[in-house]
Amino acid sequence: MKTIVNVLIVIAMLFPVTVLCQSQIAAGDNIAGKMYFTKNAKAFESERFDTTFASDQFSILDDIYIRAYFKKPLRKIYDEFNFVYDFEKQYNLYNYAIRIYADGQLKLQWLDELNPKDFQNKTSFQYTLSSSNEALKQAYSSIVNDWTDLVIQLKQGEHQIKFEMIPLNRDLGTEVLPVISQGVFTLKVDTSKFETFKKRKSTSLPESTLQIPGIEESLLEASTVMYDDAVPVKAIITDVNGDWTYSRDQFGNITGRQIIVSIVFAFPQRKMCLLKTAMFYQSHQGNGVYDNPIFVKLVPGYYDYEVNCNQMQE
Repeated sequence: MKTIVNVLIVIAMLFPVTVLCQSQIAAGDNIAGKMYFTKNAKAFESERFDTTFASDQFSILDDIYIRAYFKKPLRKIYDEFNFVYDFEKQYNLYNYAIRIYADGQLKLQWLDELNPKDFQNKTSFQYTLSSSNEALKQAYSSIVNDWTDLVIQLKQGEHQIKFEMIPLNRDLGTEVLPVISQGVFTLKVDTSKFETFKKRKSTSLPESTLQIPGIEESLLEASTVMYDDAVPVKAIITDVNGDWTYSRDQFGNITGRQIIVSIVFAFPQRKMCLLKTAMFYQSHQGNGVYDNPIFVKLVPGYYDYEVNCNQMQE
């Protein structure tokens, strides 16, 4: 089953704001569930979360994982408040949001759309906020990088970090909405550890498996056809074979060669950078001379996650 976090990484949108937290409403009984925070990756990933591993005290270099629970599926909450959502017409782009407050100020908002089955039934989700585990960082890359950017804006000392999950779509932007899950923890910030924090906790770029001097520019040019709203900014050869794969005709003559490359794309309108992996091909003209590479197709199973755009400027 595809998890909510996988969906979130694909369509999450970041809206940094500094307004004060608005008061929330609740219907009849308290519908707010609880968010648990833990440093323990095994407890986080286990099917049944052991709350004895929960913590409300973290330092800047700690791993931080979240298990969020709410008392009713979103469908029932939408019905209770007469909120409208229509999956069939894809009228709305999202149906809930997670808001993060630091010392009472709203700093981040993540928007996500559940699939119809989860919208109807699920009452718990999990998120990686900060991790030393590369696989988890990549799987939750949008959240991880946004959190890293938030933390390095904080001053030395202790800060109260508050999380709230609310039902939300584009029609409800001006509504005062109920909190359906919430949690608070204290984060101890040591500004002298910022550089270590960024290196350990941000998603990193993959290592190149092959260095080919002078080819990056032509690969970036070839990758411009992949997205209309993005600019390719870095090309990294990540072919697991560590070299070109050659194609030959029936007489054994080389007709061309292909290679797997991971490209970092900057999306200016979305203010984000994505790492995508694709196959590129060069036709052989003869005598070891090749045409410029052309984009063939995206390649699944390689690198595909959000990276911190600030890494491209360092």
